[in-house]
This record gives sequence, C-alpha cells and structure tokens, in this order.
Amino acid sequence: MKHQKRIVVVTIILATLVIFIAGGFLFFNVRRIKTYNQFVELYNTMSEGTIKAESADILICNVWRNNIWEKADTQTDKYTRKNGGSGKFYDDFNDALNNLFEDETFIDDLVEIYSLKTKAETLIKTLAKHPRAFDEEYSDFKDCYLMFVKFVEMPLSTEGKSLNSFTEEHNDLDTKLADKLRELDLYFE
Repeated sequence: MKHQKRIVVVTIILATLVIFIAGGFLFFNVRRIKTYNQFVELYNTMSEGTIKAESADILICNVWRNNIWEKADTQTDKYTRKNGGSGKFYDDFNDALNNLFEDETFIDDLVEIYSLKTKAETLIKTLAKHPRAFDEEYSDFKDCYLMFVKFVEMPLSTEGKSLNSFTEEHNDLDTKLADKLRELDLYFE
C-alpha cells in the first residue's frame, strides 16, 4: 500500500513537472511567434508607408519643377496651370504647391501616410518589450524605423525647403531606407 502511494505521488509530481515544462515551452514559443509576427507587421507597414511617401515626394517634386520650368504634364497641369490645368502657369510655384496640398486625393494620401507612421510607432513601442532572443532584430528595426519616420514626414511639409534641398533629401533618405529595408529582408528568408 505504501509502495502504491509512493508511485501515485511520484506520478503526480512527474505529471505536474511535465505539464509545467510543456506549458513554459508553449508560452515561450507563443511569445516568440507573436513577436515575430509583430516584426513582420512593422516591416510591411514601413514598406507600404515608404512606397506611399515616395509617390507623394515625387509628385511634389514634379509639381514644383514643372511649375518653375513651365513644363506641361497631364499629371501636374491641374496644380501648375490656371483654369483647371489648361491656362497659363502660375507665376509663383507656391501657388502650384498649395493647389497640390489642397487636393482631396493628395490629402487622403497624406492622411494614409500619417496613419501608417502612427501604426509603425505603435508597433515599435510594443516591440521594445521583446524577448532577448530578438535584441539584434529590434536594434535593426529601430534604426530602420527612425529613417522611415524622417522619410514619411517629408511629404507632410515642404516649408523652408527649396526644390533642390527637398530633392536631395528625398534621394538620400530613399536610398538609405531602401538599403535598410533590404537588410531587414534577411530576417524573413
């Protein structure tokens, strides 16, 4: 009888230990999978925001340039030329830029860019509490995020910039951000 009680007690202890170890292993793996998925979501958010900001920057540069050089272009005429795009070019490129920044479609694009920036900010803050196994990934994603913020803020304001400084900043950040995003691709192969 004593022997049977010992076997029961030992069995219960072993079963409890197995359940505890399996539960810890499961919890650890669930947390790792959740963190990995958050990195994927951050990557996708920054990629989408980068593409949208790049399109907005290019449109800003084209409107700016085409108005200065009085170059007709079906994409920019509605911003750079009077009478809905069929008249004379504006004398001041700021009028053309103001037309662009008052355009409902462009405003919607800027709102979406800002929304993606906000989403990325939330994700990077959440990932700050990552498991130690993700320290290297977090560091790389944080570096990319900081570049991403600078890049997506560009189309939100051209104030105090010239066409040349805006274009140079865009090209520099665009190249660096694209390189950093390609580096992050390695985490998903």
